[in-house]
Amino acid sequence: RSYNVLASLRGSAGEKEIVALIQLIWTFRNTTKDAVWHKELLPSKEYLACAERFKEWPSLVENVAKRMLHDVRDVDHHVDSVDPVKGIGYYDDDNVMTYSRRDGYKTLFAYMRENEADKTKISDAMVLEEMNFLINAGKLSYAELPQLYTVVLGVTGTLTTLSAEENQLLDRKYKITKRTIMPSAYPAYNTKVPVFQGKLGVDVVVSNAMNYFQNIADEVNSRISDGNGKSRAVLVFFQKEVTLEDFWNSNCFKDHVGSALKLVKNTSCADRDGIIARSVEEGRVTLLIAPYGRGTDFTYNNRQLDERGGIHVIQTFLSEESSEEVQIMGRTGRQGHPGTFSMVLSESDLESGCLSRKDVTEAHDGSLIHELIKRNRAVSYHVKCQQKQELADYMLVEHKASQEVLRNLWENNIPEVRRLIQERNLAR
Repeated sequence: RSYNVLASLRGSAGEKEIVALIQLIWTFRNTTKDAVWHKELLPSKEYLACAERFKEWPSLVENVAKRMLHDVRDVDHHVDSVDPVKGIGYYDDDNVMTYSRRDGYKTLFAYMRENEADKTKISDAMVLEEMNFLINAGKLSYAELPQLYTVVLGVTGTLTTLSAEENQLLDRKYKITKRTIMPSAYPAYNTKVPVFQGKLGVDVVVSNAMNYFQNIADEVNSRISDGNGKSRAVLVFFQKEVTLEDFWNSNCFKDHVGSALKLVKNTSCADRDGIIARSVEEGRVTLLIAPYGRGTDFTYNNRQLDERGGIHVIQTFLSEESSEEVQIMGRTGRQGHPGTFSMVLSESDLESGCLSRKDVTEAHDGSLIHELIKRNRAVSYHVKCQQKQELADYMLVEHKASQEVLRNLWENNIPEVRRLIQERNLAR
């Protein structure tokens, strides 16, 4: 991952030359003609005025205009929120809505599209605020930022799940050589760790495509009762929101829809807290997407729920990394409460993940499926770590080049800053 450093080239009240050029490019949104650049845009008065206005940046206007012309054709660019006060928003990797993200010039043209559709949602003033040149001033690698510090401290709940490659990386690159596992202030986790025998009704269900939703529903129904007719709370985690919605709308789940809850991407912060609080009620089933399996505390103070086994968590997909599985399992059995965990895994998920067809077939015969998953996942994760290292090596080159821009800016070497930034903003 990287932190993209963006600068905006604009006047205090909206540079008129930039605004005029953007408005002209907007008129090309429904054309696919390759000749637009040479025949209509390049000789236009709007383009020539911009080139004259920013003549100290000779290649910048050309490359910015090319990127705009490319992005304006994505007229159906998806956005996650259109807010009359905050503007256009997107969900970030942690499922949090952000209104500061920009997806190149596609976000600008999404503002213009929404403004034309309904000015009460996106005002003219909000569009004008977006009308500027976005300048790529660099990419700082998150992997390199810890190198700036003399001392690096970290806290994680998944220390024991780190692979050999990850432990070596901490040792060699970041010089983190001391690891301490702190005991919990609460009694030891009471989560009943699965035996993983691969049979229906125990802790891992291996399902074919036809019965996948039914198997999830069966698992919910078998876990929501403690066996004596008394109810527990069940959390069901899905990897993809579309799968969650399909299950919610299926006949298999129709008996629970009236009382069930769900936590998805567009759940507002205000609604989210209320749903989390209600999800631990007796007899409640809650469907969630995977990001809520990290750091979300499902706390309660209910002795009756504890007596019935606490919260039961069902994971319906295969995690690429064991740390994600541990995090999801950790949504139950917290702070001294009891809890249980099980998985419903599709054959296709297992085969595309880390198991062979033979392994999947044996899983139905009662083999220790999770031991196979852990063993094969470690092999596939080794390959993934190598790919991550290649990306980190590429980002190191970008990181050093970006530091060069910042160093020249700090030293007020403006000609060199212009040269470096224009190199970074070549349209490809």
